[in-house]
Amino acid sequence: ADILVVDGDPSRDVTILQDKRNLIHVICRGVDTDLTPIPPRSNLPGERSMSWTAVPLTWGLAHS
Repeated sequence: ADILVVDGDPSRDVTILQDKRNLIHVICRGVDTDLTPIPPRSNLPGERSMSWTAVPLTWGLAHS
């Protein structure tokens, strides 16, 4: 995202960025993003991605 407007202060508590309900306004690639519903993400030119696991990594899984 180019600009994120969040409800809270991520410099004091970065975990507020984990809850999508705290995202108030998002501008990505110069375009205002509609947050309802959450748009699908597409790769940027030259970007490669791959799956390393079939299980989503959660905080509980990482810290167990």
